[in-house]
Amino acid sequence: MQVVVRCFASVRELFGQDQLTVELHEGATLRDLESALATRHSDFARLPLARAVNRAYAKLDTPLKDGDEVAFIPPISGGAASPRFSFVQSPLDPRGLETEVRSDA
Repeated sequence: MQVVVRCFASVRELFGQDQLTVELHEGATLRDLESALATRHSDFARLPLARAVNRAYAKLDTPLKDGDEVAFIPPISGGAASPRFSFVQSPLDPRGLETEVRSDA
């Protein structure tokens, strides 16, 4: 079966397209689709995303059907791709902290 993946923001930048068509086995779930996309581009698995199937928010165990439209929706604003925390045993260095949170945005 084939599903159409709509790509927004960071997902579009990652795959370089607004839309993808993905071939999946019958009975595949949203989790299977995510695995297939992570195989195409390993950074996909690290993105903080909401998911929708046919314009309704969906969970990873949602079964997919031929022709379904799936959207992976990044955070509206903010949302780091990786966690910003660390455990330290020494005193904090203010300059180091500033470097971690500085943004040109």
